[in-house]
Amino acid sequence: MHNEHRYGWVLFKDCWRNSQYEAEHLVYRKLHASKVSNIADVLAAGDVEGDEVQDSLQRTNLKNDGFQLIHYRLVLDVLGEPITNSTSTFTFIHAISHALTAHKEACEKAKILRQDISVGNIILWKGKGYLIDWERAKDINDTSPRTNSRTGSWQFLSRRLLSQQNHIHEIRDDLESFVFVVAYTAIRYARNGLDPEKRLYLLQQFNRDENTATYCRESTREYGFQLQVNRVAFVP
Repeated sequence: MHNEHRYGWVLFKDCWRNSQYEAEHLVYRKLHASKVSNIADVLAAGDVEGDEVQDSLQRTNLKNDGFQLIHYRLVLDVLGEPITNSTSTFTFIHAISHALTAHKEACEKAKILRQDISVGNIILWKGKGYLIDWERAKDINDTSPRTNSRTGSWQFLSRRLLSQQNHIHEIRDDLESFVFVVAYTAIRYARNGLDPEKRLYLLQQFNRDENTATYCRESTREYGFQLQVNRVAFVP
């Protein structure tokens, strides 16, 4: 989305938010109040509303637990591009380090745990990495029943959360997800010494079903590889 008169290119997010989580723009407000680095600014946000008939179409009940999916929109001041578009491993690792800084400061300063670390929610913008999509974030001390459900992108969930559904999501799970993001992206996009067959095998381990995912994540440790952090280009 482009607003050439004021902000230039912006990110417009149209989604259905889960009412059991705090609205994303309110999470951003807390992050900024705590001076967390490497996060976007919210330009506008809110639930989509209308008259009585229209409003009934903008929300739907989830089972019988009292929660709803609510039509929601958010505008951020950075558009960004995927980290898989990094021009080199150097650029990629710097973006990851910026996202890690945002995560660390969110935990320490704002007492907020991100809960969903994936390739898709770390973006590049003007040479920096930004951690976005905070809609599933929670208070770091929250141990309410909803925290017993697995939260995050399946491909990058920690082995601990994959192995048992009722684990409460903790900082260590997000940090392990960062490791899986680096591993997946390096295997898929960075130039490396893996032959095509081994490369395909490793990538498949990130897409296994629930019954085999934990074992398959563990099996990736059998294959050692190094990510050379330099100006070497990513593979298209």
